[in-house]
Amino acid sequence: MKRVKKVLTLLLVFVMGFVLSGCKKDPNPDPNKEQTEEKVEVTFETFGGTNIPKKEITKGEKINEPIEPEKENHLFDGWYLDSSFKTAAVFPLTISKDTTIYASFLDSKTIFLNARKRTVGVDVQGYEYDYTLHAQANLSNAGIPIAFNGNTNGNTKYSRTGSIKFYDEHINSGSLFYDGTIYKMLENNTLRTIRLNEDNIVTKVDLEQVDSSYDHDSSTFAKALFEYEANDILEMKKTETKGEFELKTKINKSSIISLVCNNLNSEKVKKVLGNLPETAADTKMFVEIKSGKITKYKFVFAVAVEIITFSITYELEFKNVGVSPSITPKLISGLALTDSEINSHLNTMRTIINNYQNQAKSSYDFELTTAIDYGLSKAEVNSKFKGSTMRKVDGNKTYFHNIIDITSNDYKKAELYKGKGLDDIKIHKSMLVNGEVWLIEKKALKDKTKEVTPYIANRSDEFYLLDLYNKANDINYIQTTVDSKTGETIYALGLTHQALVSMLTWLNDELNVDPFDYASVDVKIFGDFNSSTIKESEAELQVRVKDNKLTGIHASAEGLFNTKYSNSAQYTSYEEVEFDFEYNLTPTDKALKWEPYTRVKDAQ
Repeated sequence: MKRVKKVLTLLLVFVMGFVLSGCKKDPNPDPNKEQTEEKVEVTFETFGGTNIPKKEITKGEKINEPIEPEKENHLFDGWYLDSSFKTAAVFPLTISKDTTIYASFLDSKTIFLNARKRTVGVDVQGYEYDYTLHAQANLSNAGIPIAFNGNTNGNTKYSRTGSIKFYDEHINSGSLFYDGTIYKMLENNTLRTIRLNEDNIVTKVDLEQVDSSYDHDSSTFAKALFEYEANDILEMKKTETKGEFELKTKINKSSIISLVCNNLNSEKVKKVLGNLPETAADTKMFVEIKSGKITKYKFVFAVAVEIITFSITYELEFKNVGVSPSITPKLISGLALTDSEINSHLNTMRTIINNYQNQAKSSYDFELTTAIDYGLSKAEVNSKFKGSTMRKVDGNKTYFHNIIDITSNDYKKAELYKGKGLDDIKIHKSMLVNGEVWLIEKKALKDKTKEVTPYIANRSDEFYLLDLYNKANDINYIQTTVDSKTGETIYALGLTHQALVSMLTWLNDELNVDPFDYASVDVKIFGDFNSSTIKESEAELQVRVKDNKLTGIHASAEGLFNTKYSNSAQYTSYEEVEFDFEYNLTPTDKALKWEPYTRVKDAQ
């Protein structure tokens, strides 16, 4: 009996061991053997929008974003993980349990405002965008078509946390825009705008104090993205392009026409556009929205009437939204902006020009042209002063001989001073050895002479037109460059508004189209212009030097002001006109062999 129990016990141990060994995990499972996987379900709640079927997937699997659902009178705003729309779903999304994903729908206006907030709102750390601007115009002037065009390519960066918060760089070309490159940089609430011409010479520097909220260029056509209030936005409507919407706003077309004109460099086109009724213009704005942010924006403005067809298209594309971009301002060679740097250059130039004026003998050629353009309403008024000067400095006396060829035929027009005695004229003005000063009119058959008595020595005769340089008494930058062909150092001086006012006023007082007083009226080249109305578009002054000697002076400016020509036939009321002038002075060696004349006949 004991033996039987012992055998049974051993048999039980053997059976238990066999069973237990069978429960152990196979260390080398068969990969082809079917495994049992847990499934989970994904539900898409669209609240009456497009029905999206449930999905059954393996637990831990990732799903991609489903198709964008649609709902009548609403726009899709994104997928969320909760019905209160607080936690956005980020795809591809890992699913670890049965999950419901909720579609958010909003009215179109709210969609835009939310997308704008996520793109350029106060909580966005930074962004960058590229933009282009294309314009075309065909203007009929007295039945003759005139074509204009313009193109801009630019890049803008904004950093909420950087020391330089705003930086814009764009290149313009074409007859409708100012040729060249413009840089704008915001640092310590000072916005600095630097304009360069097509030769990369700085032509203007402006400084403006702005508040800390500045984050865009106020002249941009993307005001809907940066400036329009919520009340200015009406709605968005889908277009045939996927993700694109047409944006409707309350902004009136007159303000848009004004914005367009402010970006143009053609006064003719601006005047025509400015006088059009609002109904003549068609304006459209479009935005592209992806993942709840604005990715693209487009502004289209068009006019098609008998006198003009005009179109302008502005397109913007965001990149790196939410990221504070690295901003490295472009270094502009030879540009002096601080007072100490500017004064250092000014002292150098003054020394060179003073040395030139103090030479025992000196001479130069000059040419100055002026133009007043009334656009389509009246004829242009042009003049030219061209000639040469020679002088000899002897003690306290400066002898001179000036030859001046004056073209002023435009002033003889019937609308101005026809029959008043004005005409083109060529004169010599010369100081003789005995100190007498004679005015000589060069004529085909016989010259006319007139002694200037009593003569009072003045700079206008001794250094005719040279003092235009000295009227530039307010400078905000100087750029030095070297002409690779001539080896000359070029000092480009930044003329402020006040400096230009001084120069225009001086020219209007100094230039005399009637030196023999033939006319029965007093005529000024710019008329009785109102200096407080001057709006310059370009102004430049350059001094050229080689081997510490003056080799040339150039000045030019253009813009708008109000003027009239007193006692004229038709130009007696103040009107806004386009003005411009160009001035060139080139030193010569003509005076080296010249001596003051002893007789009037010699001076002739």
